[in-house]
Amino acid sequence: MANTTLLCVGGSNIDLFGASFKDLIPKASNPGTIYSAPGGVMRNIVEDLGFLGSRPYFVTGLVDDEWARQIKMSLRGKATIIPYAKKGIPTGVYLAILDKGGDMSVSVCDNRIAEEIPYPFIAETMKRLGDTKDILIDTNLSKETIDELVANKGSRKVYAEAVSPDKSLRLKGSLKGLYLLKCARREAIALIGNKDLSAEVLAHLLFALGPKVVVVTDGERGACYESSLESGHLDPIKSNDIVNTTGCGDAVFAGLCLCLSKGLSVKASLEFGLRCAKVTIESDKATNANLADLRVDLATMIAVCRKAG
Repeated sequence: MANTTLLCVGGSNIDLFGASFKDLIPKASNPGTIYSAPGGVMRNIVEDLGFLGSRPYFVTGLVDDEWARQIKMSLRGKATIIPYAKKGIPTGVYLAILDKGGDMSVSVCDNRIAEEIPYPFIAETMKRLGDTKDILIDTNLSKETIDELVANKGSRKVYAEAVSPDKSLRLKGSLKGLYLLKCARREAIALIGNKDLSAEVLAHLLFALGPKVVVVTDGERGACYESSLESGHLDPIKSNDIVNTTGCGDAVFAGLCLCLSKGLSVKASLEFGLRCAKVTIESDKATNANLADLRVDLATMIAVCRKAG
């Protein structure tokens, strides 16, 4: 089993959260708390990987401002950051309003800088790093960059996180080149175009479009997976201490990709990803340093996989 090093490419931003004490009242001032933290889909994934003991490379959009400095500080010792900047475009910002149960009610994301990252910048990075790096991407990248990256991946495996229904459509021209497509049910619906299908059927239909592995998450109903060797459904791992659901999907992706890159089965990899989500949901931020507690279990899983050949 190859000892791969991961190259992550995608969005970073500062998360601004407004958490209501009571049921949200639209078009009114709701009492609650307001706080901020480094975030962004791929930044969250990179930090999760760092907590789990990996040290990925991270290509992301960061300009020279205070928010970028906070993001860099959050990943110190966890990743090697390779920043891309473009004059006139700020570091990304994500604003989320949470209901009293910690679920996101509405959000707005300004991550234009991630869309500006050009493929030649990524290609030059891959050239410097060598040919043995598996690649994790999110759909904050432009469709053009995604298409070029997947088309020129060579022997690398590409793992894609769909991010949102609208942005998931940026993957349509590259599905056949993906090793892993991970999406929530609403994103799978956008890709397939039928809102009445179950997560299991959506996973099957997406797999037929070309990815080697498909995972469709469905909130409290768990997740479905399909590959040429295995398929099935897994229930979520329940928590009695739900604080904030933001970042749970990112944690699933981090754990899933890390395990797949180490040669574990899809089922075992997804089971570990769901464990990561359970830990993450118990934090008021989009990541949770307690993921480090799973390192021993991860090492045991990898050792068993190696022994089995």
